[in-house]
Amino acid sequence: GHSEPLLLLALFYQSTPSCSKVIGWGGVVAAILFGDLDTRVILVLQVLCLLSFVATGLSFGLGAIYFISIALVGALFLRHRKLINNRSRETCFQAFNESKWIGLIVTVGLLGHYSVSTV
Repeated sequence: GHSEPLLLLALFYQSTPSCSKVIGWGGVVAAILFGDLDTRVILVLQVLCLLSFVATGLSFGLGAIYFISIALVGALFLRHRKLINNRSRETCFQAFNESKWIGLIVTVGLLGHYSVSTV
């Protein structure tokens, strides 16, 4: 989905409270954009991402294997919610670092769907 890059960016900024030391002016921009609403913004991006994945699956007539993979992405998002809830630098970075699995899970779901379906 189009919201996945924004989600990764938000999780990264969440993981680096002293972003200005790590990536220059980006941390200042993130603080201005998100402020205390950062976890809520991430939640909205996660929901948009899941809705995009579901809409894509429905549009292309994808099967159960794909939707199971999207459910797994939803479970990963729930894990991320728990990790970023306390805003600790370590757990926020862990959530950001685990985000790489989102693409892999979706890809496996797509490959699984097309390996068992007759196209």
